[in-house]
Amino acid sequence: MKKKLQQINKNLLGLWKFDKLAIEDMKKLTTQSKQTNLETGGLLCLDQTKKVILKNRCSGNKCEVTVKGSCDSLNKRLGIFHSHPKSSNFNLSFNDIVNYETNDDDLGCLGLGKKNSVICFKYPEHTHKEFFKRQKSKLEMYNSMNDAVTSNKKSDLEKVRKKVKLYQNEFFIKFNPEDYVSEE
Repeated sequence: MKKKLQQINKNLLGLWKFDKLAIEDMKKLTTQSKQTNLETGGLLCLDQTKKVILKNRCSGNKCEVTVKGSCDSLNKRLGIFHSHPKSSNFNLSFNDIVNYETNDDDLGCLGLGKKNSVICFKYPEHTHKEFFKRQKSKLEMYNSMNDAVTSNKKSDLEKVRKKVKLYQNEFFIKFNPEDYVSEE
């Protein structure tokens, strides 16, 4: 089992590697987020050399950031980076998961303000999104979370938090982008 996990981690991004500048920019945006207590973000794009770059950097408010625009015609959208100014661990919000699913993203990165660090996440290749889209339990979980958020009851929202935690721990591989840096 350990050997299989090592192989998954080795091939996690396939041919993709992070551009050093993209990692520096995500860290700077995370620091800015912590200092201003506002979420920051940007688009994660794959350039022609298979490097993950950061485009369309922006700031939002205390609880959300909307990353606008798209990767240019030479680059492919992979997902978004955004920060949680007061976070010290990997906790996606319900909206984070909905955005990831709605945009059909392959990759996401989260800036953790309290730690001044960045953690990224993706589906493992052997269990790609298409597989989970067919899973009834995922749809049921999504619908129950959506109902709870809509009702806005404290007890329902607590259930959502627990389900989001289960979802993110069950469906995503988390990794440090600095382990996947382009040498160029």
